[in-house]
Amino acid sequence: METVYGDVLFVINFSMDFLALYIAGRLMHLKMGTARMLTAATVGGIYGVGALALGLSGVPEILATVFSGAAICFIAHFHGSIKRFFTVFALFFGVSVFMGGAMTLLYSKLGRYRSYIQMGGDVYTVFDDIPIFVFVLIAAVSVFLSWILGKLFAAKKNLRVCDLSVTVGGRDYDLTCLVDSGNLLTEPISGTPIIFLSDGFSSSLPDEIASALHGETDNLDFALLKAVRFVPASTVTGSQMMIALVPERLYIKIGKKDFEPKKAYLAIGKEESFGGYDGLIPGCLCA
Repeated sequence: METVYGDVLFVINFSMDFLALYIAGRLMHLKMGTARMLTAATVGGIYGVGALALGLSGVPEILATVFSGAAICFIAHFHGSIKRFFTVFALFFGVSVFMGGAMTLLYSKLGRYRSYIQMGGDVYTVFDDIPIFVFVLIAAVSVFLSWILGKLFAAKKNLRVCDLSVTVGGRDYDLTCLVDSGNLLTEPISGTPIIFLSDGFSSSLPDEIASALHGETDNLDFALLKAVRFVPASTVTGSQMMIALVPERLYIKIGKKDFEPKKAYLAIGKEESFGGYDGLIPGCLCA
């Protein structure tokens, strides 16, 4: 009779799920919070132990695995965009399958072959345990490769992140935004650059301002009308007239620098969330 230790199984599943979530998040350029990642990996570890304890197999096991995977990805990587969620969900499963196959290969190659046994008409290969130093070496290499991967992604200029502090309609907002060197849109008369805020964030703005930024400019009061700017924009889908707003106060902070006052207008993008971030800031504002 084979003995399986629940604590060991939990640690293995926790580690594998955390690494798969980390790789999927990095590849998708998602904002990853420590608490959400640890919670998701913990759920994955609990599911691994529970599935074994319940003896799940066949279709029930497949359905439970898909459901638990969706829950894990939702906890760690859902930022308002359903389309992006399904993409990272598929990527998470792909990474998990790849790592599972790699670990199986290592076990079959590094485990010492002992014999064949027959159970229920099926023939199984039996291996001795892999020496503990091999697991330690594999873990060390995995950590090192993850660190290198993180450094490579963090070094990319177009993935820089900055803090935005802005006042709109008398309310203060502290946002985290991506620096987008491809955002070259400016207001044509003054040449002022445009910061795109996520559509999901617009729900936190005062109703009148949110409506104005979505193109509903009828019956605006005079004070708000003075802060509205009409900006022509050309995209792959054609030309359009965008509505931008002059904020009452705008400061940008990059890295460990202090907040610096900047001049920029605010517009609403079509994305619910920019990979978990609140907006896109033109690279010229962060030079």
